[in-house]
Amino acid sequence: MRKAILLPLLVECIAGVMGIPVSDVALDSLCYEHPNSFEPNYIVPVECHASARDNARVSDEAEKEPPTMRLVSFKCTESVVTCEKAKATFQIAFDILRNVIDFKRTVNVKAAYVNYCEDMDWCHSSLLGYAGPARSIKLNDSDGKRRLYPQALVKQMELSEVPEFSGVDIQATFNSEARFWFQVDPNPIKRRQYDFLSVILHELIHGLGFTTQWDNYFKIGLTPRPNFQNLRNGGTRFVGFTENAFDQYLAEYPSMTRLTEIADQISNRLLSQKYESGSSGWGIFRKLQDTVEAQITQDLLSAGTRPNAIVFLPKNAKDLNDTIFLETSIGRFTQGSSLCHLDYQSNLNSPDFVMKYKSGPGSIQAKLRQVKQSKYSPIGPQLIGILETLGYAINTNPKPLSEILPNWQTLANTEPSTEPEEEDEDGSNQTEPEFLLW
Repeated sequence: MRKAILLPLLVECIAGVMGIPVSDVALDSLCYEHPNSFEPNYIVPVECHASARDNARVSDEAEKEPPTMRLVSFKCTESVVTCEKAKATFQIAFDILRNVIDFKRTVNVKAAYVNYCEDMDWCHSSLLGYAGPARSIKLNDSDGKRRLYPQALVKQMELSEVPEFSGVDIQATFNSEARFWFQVDPNPIKRRQYDFLSVILHELIHGLGFTTQWDNYFKIGLTPRPNFQNLRNGGTRFVGFTENAFDQYLAEYPSMTRLTEIADQISNRLLSQKYESGSSGWGIFRKLQDTVEAQITQDLLSAGTRPNAIVFLPKNAKDLNDTIFLETSIGRFTQGSSLCHLDYQSNLNSPDFVMKYKSGPGSIQAKLRQVKQSKYSPIGPQLIGILETLGYAINTNPKPLSEILPNWQTLANTEPSTEPEEEDEDGSNQTEPEFLLW
């Protein structure tokens, strides 16, 4: 019998995974492709001419159905029955998000449900899945900065000029080796199974814009993604930081100093440096040593590993009580976990459990019942606040979940199955602990 493996989930919400070098990109480019969402730091500038809204060419320019989310590509290498269950679960996730967000234009998703070992040669992989925007677009913000916006969000905006959109907005891959349970299954979830719907929702929210460019680049301290330009003398010149749309709303707590303002101070120091032949990005950042700015990056790195130290400032926040704590409780700043999730401890029993960086087995119904939120969406008030702040229109008249989830009435009050479960190859049959949602 093949051993079932439960693996951590990787959500591509940061830049700099696997030590990929920070690439030299054309800063005046409008659009950037993400060829592989597992390598979000690898972005490729692409030509996408901006034109008036009336003349803009978009992949779904003649939508016949109301705007929604949809699968435009789905690769599945499991049995026909399993593939149909997985595909049906995507549709449920789309319906839940459409119940929260009033989409103006359809969001296109490319997904794969494959065996990482057999299909991708990633045997003994520690990943349950990964996802991210398929394309990002640089837009001017009100503070004068140009930031990367996920195409899914840009499509919802009423801009006077828009780029030529690609046919895919979000791309995601899931590991079929995991112990998934599907909402369309006729049998109740078992104690060692994880709700595939919860995993999909988690990933799609990142694809919609819950992403950050802040990371510990060059092991100097916390900064946004640095950009460099090659010089004719063979050296390298720092030309500024790149932030995501999400990053403009981050602030230290309780000082409420915005991280984007701190980035400006660090950037000004780096821009003032003289560059010699043979200089490199690493060398440029090493020159920050023994400066005030170097201490700032270290202080930010410390904040990124201290509970309740960095927050998201939602739209119309009036005081400190309206801020949203992000994940900063992990002892070592961790790519894919730190900053790009909601605070774990304060959301153990909250309606926003979907966006913790780790989660245990069980159905969404059981978790909503536990937080006494069984009638409403698993997209809780904090997540709704973040999505609205980013620029999504929120549905003010959502349906109850009983009209969306097919087995809601049956499963809402059902405990996990107590039937004997198959043993692993080592003969064990222990209950699964919480696992990472990176």
